[in-house]
Order: sequence, then C-alpha cells, then structure tokens
Amino acid sequence: MEVILFYTFISQNASEEIDAFFRTLPEELRFSISQYQNQKDRQARVLSKILAEKLFRQFYPDHQLDWKRLKKDENSKPYLEDYHFNFSSAHSEDLCVVCASVNNKCGVDVEVLNPLDVSVYKDFLHSEEQDYLLKSQNSVDDFYNIWVKKEAVIKASGLGVSKELNEVNTLPDCIQVNGQDFFTNEVFISELYKVFIASENPSVKISVYNISID
Repeated sequence: MEVILFYTFISQNASEEIDAFFRTLPEELRFSISQYQNQKDRQARVLSKILAEKLFRQFYPDHQLDWKRLKKDENSKPYLEDYHFNFSSAHSEDLCVVCASVNNKCGVDVEVLNPLDVSVYKDFLHSEEQDYLLKSQNSVDDFYNIWVKKEAVIKASGLGVSKELNEVNTLPDCIQVNGQDFFTNEVFISELYKVFIASENPSVKISVYNISID
C-alpha cells in the first residue's frame, strides 16, 4: 500500500499560473475560494487543487479529475464520486501539502514552527498528552508533534469537526479514533515546518515529491 504526498511552496509558483488555474475551476469552487480575504490563503487553496489533480493522474493516468464530482460526506470530508481516491490537504504559511491513496485512508497536516504558549491549547489535548507535555524538556516541539499528528489522524478518520480533539490520544504508536486504528509518519520537508501523514497501515510506503505548477 502506498500514500503519495505532493508539496509545493506558494513562493515557488508564479501568481499568474495560479490565477490561470483558478479560472478553470467550477463556479462553486471559485466562489468558495474567493471568500478568503487573505491572498495567500486563496493561493494555497488553488495550489491544493492543482496538487490534487496531479495526484489523481498518478493513480488514474487515463482520467481527468472532474471537480464537479467533488462531494462531502456527513462529516464534511471531501471525496470524489465514483472513484477510489482518498485524499487530504493542508497548508501553513508558504507550504501546501496534499496526500492521496486509492486503498488506504489517509490524512495530512502541516504547521509552521512558531514560538507559542502550550498552555493555551490545554483544553484540546488528551489528559495523557497534557501530562506528557508537563514533563517534557522541549514542550513546544513535543506539542507540535502531538498537534500535527492529531489533525492528520482526525482527517484520515473522516470525522472532522465532529470529533473532539481532546478525545484523541496521539502518544501510542497505534492511535484509535472511534474504533479505527491509525498510524502516523513524520515527513521532513523543511526545518521550518512540521508535517505528519496518518494512515491505516503501520508499514505503508510513503512517497514524497516537490511539485511546481509551471
């Protein structure tokens, strides 16, 4: 089983190319993206669609991704109607990441590594995670490990916002969410970011590629 991750930096792509692709999207998607006031947020969402299209062609080389097939389930997890194509996207600051698999649930998350007050997030952490951070010698780095794993696992599970973050304990190797087992792998892209992929398979193969849209 394989999960493929494509990533790109907003700054490595020309704004004109991003805008040109944006104009090819269905009206509903263009409207959704346009609601974001920050230009970088809009560009990140367009780039995520570009990466998703390129990933789709990795698994279905004879097919073109039709964004009109994009639907959301009862938990607002996106999926492509009539295709086995599990995908997940995330972005933080300049970095956009998308992972996909045809036979494995997967989720990805990324966070830029900024200084922060870990105590602010206490209510979102499992009790065991809270205890772990209290004893940690590097609580900020350990917090990011916990947080990014947590987001990736919840995305992979498909439960999204319906699942309370503090109910998920990311410390065990096997992370359980509503009876589902997930395993996480860290992906190193840059020392400025923390990236984790979550999947159902503890020995999943992960392939990582940097993509430019030109």
